[in-house]
Amino acid sequence: SEARVRGLLSAAPQLAREQRLPLLEIAIPELKRRPPDHVNKVLATVKALSEADGQTDVFEYLMAKIIAQHLWESVNPQRVRLSGKKSLSQVIEKARQVVAVLALQGNRDKAGAESAYRAGSTILNTGDSSPMPEIPDWKETLDANLSALDQLKPSDKETLVKALVATVMADEKIAVTEMELLRVVCLVIHVPLPMIGVAQS
Repeated sequence: SEARVRGLLSAAPQLAREQRLPLLEIAIPELKRRPPDHVNKVLATVKALSEADGQTDVFEYLMAKIIAQHLWESVNPQRVRLSGKKSLSQVIEKARQVVAVLALQGNRDKAGAESAYRAGSTILNTGDSSPMPEIPDWKETLDANLSALDQLKPSDKETLVKALVATVMADEKIAVTEMELLRVVCLVIHVPLPMIGVAQS
């Protein structure tokens, strides 16, 4: 209820950024127990909040993705596939673009982003030295590419996740934004979020 939400806000009005993802992870099991119409209302609320200021940050995008995917899978369980049969070579450009999103979002300067991208693309074994793809809109890039990457066979999903981890670990620090993006990708391609033992920034 609105009164309950206001009570929670008054109890913890300034939630630290690094606390948001763990809190969301705690809430997911409860969300999965709710009926579809309730989840749909939550999704509509999240979308309204994310669009209120005309911008969508990574955490808002993550929340919307988690809720939308749960809603769809709860209504269409027979259509859920945890892996596919595609090889990484078939969707390599899509993988490179997702690696580029993490590299750009996790680094403030171009040199840092390029270094992070190289760390990830090396794991992909692209065999070329093509420049980092241009990413005009990170949300559109993820929306356009993640569904295809979900069709990868399990071993190639593992390679992709290793590439993403190498990207975010390139500077031996993990920003909150990077963890949130990594969580989005792992969610959509149906793989566990890997444990990463480096300092967060």
